Amino acid sequence: MATARRLALGLLSVEVLVLVVTGAALFFLYEPTPSQAFGDAFPDNGTQPGDVLRAVHGFASWAALPTVVVAGVLLAARARPGERVAPGVLWAVGGAVVAAAAAITGLAIAYDQVAIRTVTAGGNVAGYHRWLWNDDVLFFLVDGTEMAPSTLVKAVLLHTVALGGATVAVVTAGWWRVLGRRPAPSPSSSPADAEPASTTAR
Repeated sequence: MATARRLALGLLSVEVLVLVVTGAALFFLYEPTPSQAFGDAFPDNGTQPGDVLRAVHGFASWAALPTVVVAGVLLAARARPGERVAPGVLWAVGGAVVAAAAAITGLAIAYDQVAIRTVTAGGNVAGYHRWLWNDDVLFFLVDGTEMAPSTLVKAVLLHTVALGGATVAVVTAGWWRVLGRRPAPSPSSSPADAEPASTTAR
């Protein structure tokens, strides 16, 4: 059981590391694919670095969902006599909720097009950092739906800061449960087995 817990948490840790690295890179390199943004109006000019990052980030995101469920089941199970189950169940439920929320909000911030007031010909339009606080942006299109810049900013902060931090906290808590706990008390030991307190003769 202990080995299975470490393997599941190790795999989850690798997936979270991939998500952090690719997510940070996408903040600067993300750009919509031509087919997603414009249909058949513009040809696809081959695979771009942002396309690879999006694919890896998306795969790691969805792969983390079953991994966190398996790790949660292992952490919720009683591995030794006397071990408390409640913290493991709480970790399992919290981890699954955070992973699902992160996956859903990730889809919500993958914009298809940006409506801007002025365009610089030949300029690089990749990345969120160019648009989130740009006064020239009128709105974003996310899966065909208009989204105000302020709404996308909140969604990006929720996905990256709040849920990203919660994901790291969940993994850290899982490792603490596996490695940082004190040994569980022996089932034979109980308050009744303790030596009686000495009494003072009067």
